[in-house]
Amino acid sequence: EFDGSLGVMGRVMRSRQSALIPDARKDPDFRAAEPGLCGEICTPLIAGGDLLGVINIETMEPGELDERDLETIELIAARIASAMALARQRDELATRAELFTRLASFSAVVNATLDGAALHASLVRSAATVIPSDSVILIVLERATGDYRITAVDEGDTKVIGAQIKPGEGMSGRAIRDRVVVVQDHYERSMLPPSISGADIAD
Repeated sequence: EFDGSLGVMGRVMRSRQSALIPDARKDPDFRAAEPGLCGEICTPLIAGGDLLGVINIETMEPGELDERDLETIELIAARIASAMALARQRDELATRAELFTRLASFSAVVNATLDGAALHASLVRSAATVIPSDSVILIVLERATGDYRITAVDEGDTKVIGAQIKPGEGMSGRAIRDRVVVVQDHYERSMLPPSISGADIAD
């Protein structure tokens, strides 16, 4: 692993400029990968302004590498970077296409029924196919009482269905109270709303 802080490769990563070192033993930044290495060419792989990596050439004899070798390696690096960028774009397009397919399926489920209970159960199941998850819980406002209650659960403790979630309690309560998206990187049982604190779910 290289973080860009050490060696000739680190210098190239930071500066994004190629390095030709005919005798690397005279370069204070040089770190030999194995004993006997003397010459080095290091060139960044850049596409669309992003540093995708570096290509590094080393020799055992000093003076073997020159400007012509550097030009050749830079041509190779440009082609490698272009190929890597194209592959990345294709992967991103494939990922987006897959997401749109899942969203289309989700939309079909939403429009499939007007029955509340059936719709809620379908929604949590379908939401889990759009975003990989271990559990999905749907909380809905009861117009008659003004209470927010759990109406459906996918891959969780179904005994919590019907539990009231009060504004401000837990992550969902914060979302209800503040009407904003709430994200928590490290979710713990102590953060659950009191009404479901005893739910049978993994810590």
